[in-house]
Amino acid sequence: MPDTNAPGLPWPAFLRVLRRLSHNLRNHVNSAELEAAFAQEITDDPEVRASLTRLRRSLGKITDECEHLLTRTADPVAERIELSGDELFQAVRQDGERRLGSEVPVTWEWLGGDAVSISVDPALMCRIARELLDNAARYRSSTDHPIRVRAGTKKTAFELEIIERKSGAPETGTWGLRPFTSTEPGRYGLGTWAVGRWASATGAKLDRWYDEGRSALVTRLTLSARMDPAGS
Repeated sequence: MPDTNAPGLPWPAFLRVLRRLSHNLRNHVNSAELEAAFAQEITDDPEVRASLTRLRRSLGKITDECEHLLTRTADPVAERIELSGDELFQAVRQDGERRLGSEVPVTWEWLGGDAVSISVDPALMCRIARELLDNAARYRSSTDHPIRVRAGTKKTAFELEIIERKSGAPETGTWGLRPFTSTEPGRYGLGTWAVGRWASATGAKLDRWYDEGRSALVTRLTLSARMDPAGS
């Protein structure tokens, strides 16, 4: 039975508490990191220096996790600029390759299409693709097939698809609807939920389905675009 005495904390109030907690934690971590750095400078013991290096690395992870949590819970604000479809794809690809490295096998394909101008926040689009690719890499059901990313323009829309090979149809009906439903370290069930909010902020339509013919989960991001008169 639900706990009737549990507080019904409104979302804005929850975010204020979360931001304050994160701010306090980062202040404490920064102080500890400065002390560890000072101790590392004044000691000549190699074992102590190595231990302090490990400590500073752990402290850095705490800061990263606070930032990770805040980025996914904060209300997204889009700063849109005009880009061509090819420019947007290249921005997403370069960000993905830089962030994911070579450990995650991804194939990138630009399909071309009509010359269109897109009003979009490229940083948000990169963040969306990065989160989706990280999620795909984390839950890969087939290591023999790379994750495919392909994009192009069709009529007056830019489309980007992420295709993941799956052994069976995953249950996607509740994905992105309920945050904080996972206890996985560093995740908190916020990934797909945040992706939906980021997509909405930059005007992208998010669709996801299982393609039986390809035995693959397909995630598609669609951005409406206007035709470029110079290219018509």
